[in-house]
Amino acid sequence: MAAEIKMTEHQKKDLENRISEFNKSLQELHKKKSNLRQLLTALKQKLGGTVVQEVVDDSDDLPP
Repeated sequence: MAAEIKMTEHQKKDLENRISEFNKSLQELHKKKSNLRQLLTALKQKLGGTVVQEVVDDSDDLPP
C-alpha cells in the first residue's frame, strides 16, 4: 500500500536538487574508486608484494 506524500513545488524542487547532487557525488566516488583500483594495480606490479595484493583483493568486496 503506497502512501501519498504531499509536497509544495519548492519542496519537490529541493528534493530533486538533493537527489541530483547525491547522484553526482556517487558518480565521483565511483570514479575515485576506479582510479584507486588502477593505482593499486600499478603499485602491485611495481612492488610485487603480497600486502598490496591483499589490498587489491579487499577492494573487490566493494560494490562497483
